[in-house]
Amino acid sequence: MVLALGSEAWGQKIMQNWTPPRGAVESRVLSCTNPAPLGRVAFDDWICPQTGPLIRVCWYGVVLTPGQLALGRRYYVAIYSHGGVCGPANLLYQTCVTPDYRRFCGFDCRQRRVFLFSAPIPPPVFTQTVGTHYWLQISEEDATSARVGVEDFRWSAHLPIMNACATQSPFPPGCCIPDDCPNPILVDLTFHLSAATIAGTINLTARIPGAPAIFQMRLLTPAGDLVESMCLETDDGGNYWLAPEAPDGTYAVEVIGMGMRPLRGTVMIQMGMEARLDFPNVFYGNLDGDMDTDLADFQLLQLGFTGSL
Repeated sequence: MVLALGSEAWGQKIMQNWTPPRGAVESRVLSCTNPAPLGRVAFDDWICPQTGPLIRVCWYGVVLTPGQLALGRRYYVAIYSHGGVCGPANLLYQTCVTPDYRRFCGFDCRQRRVFLFSAPIPPPVFTQTVGTHYWLQISEEDATSARVGVEDFRWSAHLPIMNACATQSPFPPGCCIPDDCPNPILVDLTFHLSAATIAGTINLTARIPGAPAIFQMRLLTPAGDLVESMCLETDDGGNYWLAPEAPDGTYAVEVIGMGMRPLRGTVMIQMGMEARLDFPNVFYGNLDGDMDTDLADFQLLQLGFTGSL
């Protein structure tokens, strides 16, 4: 049985995913302490569906050098009030975030690798109010980027346009901006904003770098009734994050998939909090990521141990 989720369900506040193969736009500041634009900075908007704190931000983007994927690269995040005609008005909140999740998602119109980035928002967090129109800025911090003084990141596009179209400062005529594809079109930008999350690592032994690791996480009541089922995909480091829609409470957790024995645990979901749930040293059978455990996986296991088939 799947339980109905009432008004106390929080989870994902807003979700705008990358739309393949759309391109990206420039968004870069000097530093988090001095967020002066370098070139152009980009903004997109949302209307709050439910009052609550924002504890994690995610976005899609392209990196213009592999070094930008290294740990410690920071991004400037700011929230503004709505400007009325188009674009942001007053600064309401600003912070600096460091992604703890980065996963390859595909290639864009210029054959650049697109990644999904996710980062916890450090306290104090921003609390949004239902029905309010906000603008979000996500920008590469040049001071900690791979090549200081050079653009290393672009923010990926989303379609269809939601609310107002995305824009950049300095604001262009008509406010709307195109992506950087060879045949550009007006676009929105990508972001997720979450009020309650589950995050952790699934440490997979013998994983092939770059191969997908896709699981299903199930939240269950103490009686074993299914409350919610979510797709879980780790990055190359085994990191994951999810934004459940289940109401606040304590749940039994079951993670299945990839030809492994079920992983089990317990998690407490609470608005404004990120629950941590780690699974160390997990062996799974589907080593080649083709969603089937077969002879090919056994051959890869033999190759890993002996160096030959």
